[in-house]
This record gives sequence, C-alpha cells and structure tokens, in this order.
Amino acid sequence: MLGVLQHAPLLAALNQQGMASQALLEAARPHLPANLAPSIRSGPLQDGTWCLVAPNAAVAAKLRHCVPQLLAALQQSDCGHAGQVQTIRIRVARSQT
Repeated sequence: MLGVLQHAPLLAALNQQGMASQALLEAARPHLPANLAPSIRSGPLQDGTWCLVAPNAAVAAKLRHCVPQLLAALQQSDCGHAGQVQTIRIRVARSQT
C-alpha cells in the first residue's frame, strides 16, 4: 500500500495527461474524415506535440493530409488543452500478433 501512495503523484499526472489527450481527440473528431474518425486513437501530449494513433499505414497516410486542418480546428476550439498543441504527430499502432 505504501508503494502506491508514493507513486500517486505520478499516477495522477499520467491520468491528467490521458484526459487531456482524450479531450483533444473529441475536439478534433468532427474535423476528421468520417470514414477515418472511428479508427483513430489519441496518444500522448508532450512538449507541444500531440500524437494520433492510426490502425495501419494507409490510414496514417490519409490522416497526415489532415494535420493542417486539425491544427487550425484545435486553435479555434474551446478545448482547454488545444493551446498546448503546436504539432501533431501520426503514429501507426503496433500489430497485436
């Protein structure tokens, strides 16, 4: 039990980071192509770079074309974390085989 308490600030910070990333995804989702939006997951927000995770290389390539529009949409959004995003990085999810 003591070990969990010692790591509580770290766990709280990780939880806040995850919530911020999810809020960004919800703000960006209406600006994603409808056929891609359901398959995109949010990744970490670190040092001004927000990561979006695509299920495969084809979706990632299409998503990369949307990055300028997503950045512009986030700057116009009322999401409290949008101001922290300077760049968006696209990553392909590892296969679960």
